[in-house]
Amino acid sequence: MTQRHSGFNPAKPASSVGWMYVLPSVMVLGVVGLIPLITVVNYSVFEIFTLESRFWVAAEWYKTLVTSSRFWASFGRSSLFSLLVLSIQIPLGIALALSIPKRRLWAGLSLAVLSLPLLVPWNMIPALWLSLLNADTGILGQLLTHYGWPVAWKDYTALTWIVILAMDTWHWTSLVVILSYSALSTIPAPYYQAAAIDGARPWQVFRHIQLPKLLHVLLMAVLLRFMDSFMIYTEAFPINAGGPNDARLLLAFMIFTILPLVQMTALSFIVTLPRPGVTVGDTTLRNFANIINDPALRSAFGNSIAYVLINIALTIPVALPAAYAFARLSFVGDKHLFFSFIAFRITPPVVLTLPVFQLFSTLGIVNSVFGIALAHTLFNLPVSIWILQGFIAAVPKEMDETAFLDGYSRPRFIWKILLPQIASGIAVTAFFCFMFSWVEVVFARILTTTNGKPISMALSAMFGFQTDIGLVMAFTLVSMLPGAVLLFAMRNHLSRGFKVGQI
Repeated sequence: MTQRHSGFNPAKPASSVGWMYVLPSVMVLGVVGLIPLITVVNYSVFEIFTLESRFWVAAEWYKTLVTSSRFWASFGRSSLFSLLVLSIQIPLGIALALSIPKRRLWAGLSLAVLSLPLLVPWNMIPALWLSLLNADTGILGQLLTHYGWPVAWKDYTALTWIVILAMDTWHWTSLVVILSYSALSTIPAPYYQAAAIDGARPWQVFRHIQLPKLLHVLLMAVLLRFMDSFMIYTEAFPINAGGPNDARLLLAFMIFTILPLVQMTALSFIVTLPRPGVTVGDTTLRNFANIINDPALRSAFGNSIAYVLINIALTIPVALPAAYAFARLSFVGDKHLFFSFIAFRITPPVVLTLPVFQLFSTLGIVNSVFGIALAHTLFNLPVSIWILQGFIAAVPKEMDETAFLDGYSRPRFIWKILLPQIASGIAVTAFFCFMFSWVEVVFARILTTTNGKPISMALSAMFGFQTDIGLVMAFTLVSMLPGAVLLFAMRNHLSRGFKVGQI
């Protein structure tokens, strides 16, 4: 049969076509990631007094680093922390994913509740946990003190480690749950029916049916959690100056998830700073009224919404063609390029802060919501490509072949046929972009020195220059509302949409 669309063979696409589709992603990551990374490497071989006054020292800094006992001690502690995080959160995330109810309604609600900690700005998580562990006013602190938990627990290294691990587990385990559930949702029901007929035990079902489906997403989870835990700073710094199909495990972790949020909500309605007409400890709505009446806080809220929307508008259109190329086309260097994209995601953002600031200053996009949105593509774009590639790969290739035989060009096929098939995947990807971008702190701190400050920086300013904890908690609660609304609206997509593809 002769193809109407000449010049295309779906079985052996031309290598140049794939590069055309990934070129936008290469250009974006080249500007935001590669140029700053090269700058960092260049700076590492100079003694720098000012940017205009620097002297070549070759590998002297590397020699100093590898011979420093302080460096190796810090490296060892970071490695141990990352290993502990992985050993706790990966098995726990898998167990929770297996414990989620099968009905779509309850699955969506469970995923939405478990995802709430992901919406808390990173710089407010330690404040939330310090408040929770306060021996006088904290819900958990009062309970633990009653059972012998020392008030000055920061003086004990082991207890400090326990708190940081608990805080990180509370914050990030839901990410592992979402990824694991996405893979488990792709397993056809006949697999379980066949296992039941054969008399397979739960462990055998997990080993031979569920675990193979989990391997791909677990690679993503391990990479994300290892690098994020290895680079932990924003959350840890203030702290330092059952089994599968067991509903009780899910319920216990939900209580663990909600408890810090209950503490935050309670404090948001309490006067914590003496003001005219009220006394400390009174229940009031004044904290929320102060947020509405403060132009700086209103501006921060609007800035956050603006740069998140801009980031999604930048990331999704650029990620889609690249994801299609990696899922459907074979071209020279495709595997190496895909690995390079993922490598940008696991690059510590703090390492790139200075060169990114210099580059964006040259481009004139410092102190603007566009600058933050562009910077966030550094870690949102690789993950988006990874997720969308999985959804596209799950669409039967016969659909492509039929469309091309009917005269569809590739762009028309993607627009008319492929996009509707992966609509839920696009929605889930947009949620991940929102989640990471909304709570990010590092780039927001360096790129908004005067104007364009997002919610995270407004919270930092509030927490740094006043002791009105009630107002801080109220604003943190308000900052979570857009994400909570999005979670509620997407609760069914989180349970249904992942079934379309395999991440």
